[in-house]
Amino acid sequence: EELYAEYLPNFRSEWFNANCDEPVDLGKGRSKSWAELDGRGALFRTHLDRVAALGAKFGKKTMFWGDVVHEHPEQIPLLSRELMLLDWWYEPDHDFNRVRVFKKNHIPFMVCAGTCSWNTLFPRVSDSLRNITGHAEAGKKYGARGLINTDWGDNGHYNLLGNSMFGFAWGAQASWGDARVTPRAFDRAFSQHLFGDRSGKTARLYRSLGGLHQTGFKHFNNSPLKTTYFDDIREAKFISKVKKNVLDRTLARLREQRERFRDTRTSFG
Repeated sequence: EELYAEYLPNFRSEWFNANCDEPVDLGKGRSKSWAELDGRGALFRTHLDRVAALGAKFGKKTMFWGDVVHEHPEQIPLLSRELMLLDWWYEPDHDFNRVRVFKKNHIPFMVCAGTCSWNTLFPRVSDSLRNITGHAEAGKKYGARGLINTDWGDNGHYNLLGNSMFGFAWGAQASWGDARVTPRAFDRAFSQHLFGDRSGKTARLYRSLGGLHQTGFKHFNNSPLKTTYFDDIREAKFISKVKKNVLDRTLARLREQRERFRDTRTSFG
C-alpha cells in the first residue's frame, strides 16, 4: 500500500498493471496452509481482489496477466468484472481461442502477443507473425478490449529496438487492419514508410534473416542458434544437440543474407 501510494498518483491513466504472472511460489511458504485449505486458485483470486482494492484507493483499475487463471478454470466465473485480464502467450502453436471463456463469463480482457525478439540474435520473425495474427484474430472474434504487442528482454536483450519494428508494424496491421493482407503488399508498405524503399526489398530482408535459427534441435521460447552460440562449452548442453549439416546450411544462408544487406546498403546510397 505504501508503494502504491508513492507510485500510482504519478500516472494519469486509469489503468494499473499489477502483473501477478508466473507466481512459482504460490501456495508455498507462508501461504502453504491457506492453499491447502482453499486451493491455489482461490488463494490467487483472493490476492487479486486485495491488490485491486488497493489500486482502487488511488483511483486505478487493475490489470493482471492471465496465465494462472487458465490453470484454475473453476475460479474464472468468480473473478471480479472490475479487473482487466491480459491473456498472453508468445509462441505460434497455441489455442488462441481460449479467450472465449472470458467472453462467456463477461470478463474484460486484452490479448497479448510478442515480437519474439528476446532469447535470439535477431527476432524470430515467422514465429512472431503467426503469434500476433493468432492473438489478433481471436481478440476480434471474442471481443477483446485491445491487443498489447510485447517486447521482452529475457537474459539480456541482444537486439536493438529497431530490429523489432517489423513485429511492431505487423501488430498494428493485424489488430487495426486486416491480417489477411498479402505479404507482398505489407512488405512494400513497411519498406516504404520506414526506409523509403518502394520495392519491398528491406522487408524481405527482415523476413529472410528472421527465419535463420535452425541448428537441428528445437528450443522453446528461444532461437536455437543463439542458444548454441552462448552455450557453456564445458557442459555443451546444446552444442551436443547440433546437427552439423543443418548448421552448415544456416551458415551458408547467413552468408547469403550478408551479401544481400551489402547490396541493399549500396542501393540506398
